[in-house]
Amino acid sequence: MGNIRIFYRFPVFQGCFPVISIKSARESTGIRKAIVQSNAQDYLREDTETSLRETEIFLDEHSAGKRVRPILAPRFAPTCSEELLNGLGTLAGKYHCGVHTHLVESLWESQEALRLFPGYGSDAEIYERAGLMEHGPSIFAHVIFPGQEDMRILKKHDSVAVHCPDATTNIIAGIMPLARMSDEGVRIAVGSFEKGYLFNALVIDAMEDPWMELSAEERMERFCYIGDDRNIKARFIEGREVHIS
Repeated sequence: MGNIRIFYRFPVFQGCFPVISIKSARESTGIRKAIVQSNAQDYLREDTETSLRETEIFLDEHSAGKRVRPILAPRFAPTCSEELLNGLGTLAGKYHCGVHTHLVESLWESQEALRLFPGYGSDAEIYERAGLMEHGPSIFAHVIFPGQEDMRILKKHDSVAVHCPDATTNIIAGIMPLARMSDEGVRIAVGSFEKGYLFNALVIDAMEDPWMELSAEERMERFCYIGDDRNIKARFIEGREVHIS
C-alpha cells in the first residue's frame, strides 16, 4: 500500500498555472513554481526582486486549498543566489509552505553549490540556513552524492529523499546510496518525472525469487530498481483507495 503525493511543476511565469484543474483536484497535490535566477537560459531567468514578487503572488493565490498546496521549487542551489534563497525562506515562513528541489544530483552540482556558497558545509545546509526546511515538507530529488552532513540535516528535518531511478540512470548521473541513507534514518520515496509518488507505506508483491529470501529493505531496494506498477497492490489517499487506470 502506498499514499500518493503528486507534485505539478509549472514554468517561472505567472499565468501558466491550470487553476481549474488544481482547484478541482481530488488527489493530495503540491503545485510548484520553478524558480531560476542564474546558470540557465536567458528566457528562464528572473532577477531576485521579480522572482520573489512573482513567487509571493503565486503563494497568495494558491495557499487556501486543503488538498492542493503550493511548494517552493528553486531549480537547485547553482541557479539561485543566497539573497534569493533567504527571501524564499521568509516567504516559506509567511505562507507555511515547504520546499522541493534537487540535492547533490551530480558531482558538478554538489561541487558548484559549495563554490557559489562559500562558508557552507553541505548542499543541504544551504536550504536549512535559508529557512526553507522549517515550515512544510522538504522534498529533495535524486540525492546521489550525499555527504554525512547532508544526511544528518535531512534526518533532522524529517525530509524526504526521492529516488528517481529512471531519470538518474538515463543521464548517467549515478545511483542513490539508498541502503546507506536508510541506515542513517533518512526517509526515502520513489519518484517519477511523469507522476511523483511519495509513499508513507508500501506493500509490494512478486519482488522475491523462490530460492532467495529477502529482507524488507532488500525488497524495497529491488523495487526501486526493477519494479513497476504491476508490483504495487494498492494505493491510498487519506485512507481512501485510489484506482489508477
